[in-house]
Amino acid sequence: ELLKKLLVHGACPLAITDSHVTPLHMAIWSNHIDSALVLLDRMPSCDTLIQKGTFHGGQSAFHLCILLKCHVLLKPLSLKISSLNLFNEDQLTPLLVSASALNLNAMLFLLKHKCVHLFARSLMNQSALHLAILAS
Repeated sequence: ELLKKLLVHGACPLAITDSHVTPLHMAIWSNHIDSALVLLDRMPSCDTLIQKGTFHGGQSAFHLCILLKCHVLLKPLSLKISSLNLFNEDQLTPLLVSASALNLNAMLFLLKHKCVHLFARSLMNQSALHLAILAS
């Protein structure tokens, strides 16, 4: 309720700290799903702050959602970004992050989309299969 009031009165959902943390990143990191959904509702599609971030090792909000297994946010976040193949600072796509985090729900969500790049490789030339085996 407080978050909605702040936004209605002009608080910027795109605010970013000196360390490149957005309110959306904070909501996901803190597992405040309702807050994340309110923020997403107020953000434009394809916003660069949703796609790119330097929070928690260069994770975009979408990567962070996968890493922290916030499954309920997968679809709303995916509708706001221009590609499901975005790279984080470690050059990992969401599919590679889901494999390395052993996040089966995220992997299944991503695999339903034909545009997901199945042959993406990490900086060490590892595939999703390599990362899943290493993580298990």
